[in-house]
Amino acid sequence: MKTCNLLYYKKIGDNFIPNGHEIYTDTHIMYHDGMGYMSTHIRDSYDKELTEWFEMNYCHIDDFDDSITSFYIVDHPNVNYNQFGEDKFNIPDKLKSVILKHKNVFLTFLFEHESFPQEDFEIVINKLKLEGIPLSQVILVSNNDKVYDLQKIYNVFELKVHKTNFLFYSFTKTLLDIKCDFKPNKDGKFFISRNRNPKKHRLGFLFYLIKENLLNEINLSFVPTFFVPPNDTIPYTYLFDENYIKENMGIIEWIANFRKQDDYEIEKNYINSETLEFQHHSDFSNLNHIPEYGKSFENSYINIVTESFYFENNSIHITEKTLRPFYFYQIPIFVSTPEHIKYLKKWYNFDLFEDVIDHSYDLEFDNKKRMEMIIKEIKRINDNKEFFIEFYKNNQHRFEYNREEYKKTGLSCRKHDIDFFLNLM
Repeated sequence: MKTCNLLYYKKIGDNFIPNGHEIYTDTHIMYHDGMGYMSTHIRDSYDKELTEWFEMNYCHIDDFDDSITSFYIVDHPNVNYNQFGEDKFNIPDKLKSVILKHKNVFLTFLFEHESFPQEDFEIVINKLKLEGIPLSQVILVSNNDKVYDLQKIYNVFELKVHKTNFLFYSFTKTLLDIKCDFKPNKDGKFFISRNRNPKKHRLGFLFYLIKENLLNEINLSFVPTFFVPPNDTIPYTYLFDENYIKENMGIIEWIANFRKQDDYEIEKNYINSETLEFQHHSDFSNLNHIPEYGKSFENSYINIVTESFYFENNSIHITEKTLRPFYFYQIPIFVSTPEHIKYLKKWYNFDLFEDVIDHSYDLEFDNKKRMEMIIKEIKRINDNKEFFIEFYKNNQHRFEYNREEYKKTGLSCRKHDIDFFLNLM
């Protein structure tokens, strides 16, 4: 039986206070605390055979068993590494002393939901060196597929880095309850694209769809939780020059007032029309934070995925958005950072239909050119609908393969995370 300690610096009564609590702004303690990741992911009872020989102790930094490997975890899905450099989080002197005395104590930064840019990685490295913390006793865990590349760029091989599969595993458990059939003859629009928050690349993508008369070809959902004012043109400057923006202010103003639910979800009333928040009703488990309605997906052939990252060229952030098409029998197009598909293929064995889809946009680092290449490919597909409909009907086995590969990999990928921690014990 392998065992580890989860160390805490502060305690009130019998309750441990999440490490780095001073930088948190909300009250969802579970998402502030590494014990959530360790207990619901690393030691998830969903497949006990992987975790039945792994235990954890929760203890104050003054009371831990120094013969057991210990992790002092700082965790929050909305915290960036640059906040560490800005002194919003300080390493307690007591922790420094313990780390320097015990080689089996690790300061662990855990960002299981998020990726991070290269500049933040550099901030952390410099701050740790300044604080005199041995990099060999520091762990950086995130959803950045390029974290190993950053380790090489900064020549910090003693630093322990890890790309987690938390999102893939947890999302798989969510999707397995969602019914969806392979439907050769579809009733909906040819494309589907789901969009939540109005990030710069999503606004730019919507702008392109309007200019190219593609909007009506897509079952588009756009239900932002915050609003971009009609006179705010800054998000568009990342893809368009100033004169072009001025010439098309009518489109920008229209987008600022645009809200649209998925064609099939409207009838289900999943989104509150006033707050634009997801309403669970009784259709989904508490694991679902947004609707996952199989009917929406099974009635479109192509899923245009607008990922969380687009302009952050030194990060690869593969989230549940990327994974949906493989489960729902669809062909994917990715509006994301360059090399997104390259790293997707590195980790997983999905069929990306490269014999009929031109994914060359994936290797274009110029953000404007990459978006133009994506739009060009969408237009080409749109102009050849009949070909893709026949292709879809004649290749059911390939879509079935992706779905089975998704389920198999989604449940087994957690071993990658378990092994990382077990190898340190």
